[in-house]
Amino acid sequence: MRLMFVCGCLEPGCDGVGDYVVRLGTALVSPHMEVYILALNDTYIENVAAEKRNTAQGSIQVRRFPSVMAWHKKSEQALHFVREVSPEVLSLQYVPYSFHKKGLPFSLNNWLGALSGEFRSHVMLHEIWLDSPAGWKQGVAAFLQRRLIRKMIGMMKPVVVNVSVSYDRDALAKIGICADVLPLFGNVCPDTAIQPGRKSMLPERDVPTVLYFGAAPKGAFRQIFTNEVLGFCKKDFRGIRLVFTGGEAQAKAAFFEVLKASLRGYPCEILDLGFLPGGEISRLMRQCDAGISKSKPRYLGKSGAAAAMLEHGLPVWLPRWNGKEELGVSFRSELVFSTLQAALYSSRQPYRSLLAEVAERFIGQFQVEPSVKMEVGI
Repeated sequence: MRLMFVCGCLEPGCDGVGDYVVRLGTALVSPHMEVYILALNDTYIENVAAEKRNTAQGSIQVRRFPSVMAWHKKSEQALHFVREVSPEVLSLQYVPYSFHKKGLPFSLNNWLGALSGEFRSHVMLHEIWLDSPAGWKQGVAAFLQRRLIRKMIGMMKPVVVNVSVSYDRDALAKIGICADVLPLFGNVCPDTAIQPGRKSMLPERDVPTVLYFGAAPKGAFRQIFTNEVLGFCKKDFRGIRLVFTGGEAQAKAAFFEVLKASLRGYPCEILDLGFLPGGEISRLMRQCDAGISKSKPRYLGKSGAAAAMLEHGLPVWLPRWNGKEELGVSFRSELVFSTLQAALYSSRQPYRSLLAEVAERFIGQFQVEPSVKMEVGI
């Protein structure tokens, strides 16, 4: 079977959907499954790039088109690449802003229209439209995003439409689109090279340690974050260690100043480890006591970072959750807490990856011949 993924960007570690596609493709590739990936709007390259990603089960052919390339030129070349491969399934991995900086990919719809009816298709809507538009401009954008999705689905007539959370599924149902929830797996590969006696990434200290990665908290979320940490330090004499990785350095530095001022007089250690490769983040998750997710409750299932923490068995504090609102995740929901204290005082679970399970569910949607044994790896 030949499967082609279509996404916006494929720069490793810099695009969540791109990383998702590569991990899923790596799990699927086998002697019975050829996997190809087409990136139509890559902001990290200046020229067309033809690449090969090697895996233990085989190689994945990749074609990346830069965002700075004139659309009519890359459209023709991309169409040629798709028709040359002639995939049995064309899987669109959709985020509006991956294909257009303002989230209005009209040209993508035109390109998909040129392929209409040529291949069996699949659509994974990682994001749909602005659900809480601020002002008339965002309101217009949300309206157009809905229209674009309806037109796209109408043209492609996909075998299956997937979303990662039930909230998006229900929103799509209101505009006549039937979608199934396909859970998200973690975006952090486990560190398989961990050896007994290997030096810890964190200094030894008997203090609760919490992991946060991504953009620094801001606005109301920052206030909730700071107040909860302060409340915990008042109750636990040991204090706390906050470990940050990823995110923009200047924004984090400004946040750290606010946090230190609020926690003055309490034992609070702040470690900024910057950007780390997946294996190092995996080690870090094994050495922390809890993690923090900045997601809204209904969108928790969209967060690759949260999925990775839950796969690693790490209790997760969800500051925006009141403990009652329905969570957008079913996997290990018992490890999600509305308070920092509850997360830190709970027990973690063994590592369990969702990748193989999701890969099997993904490919099973296309009714692979039962005589063909799919070898789904991790």
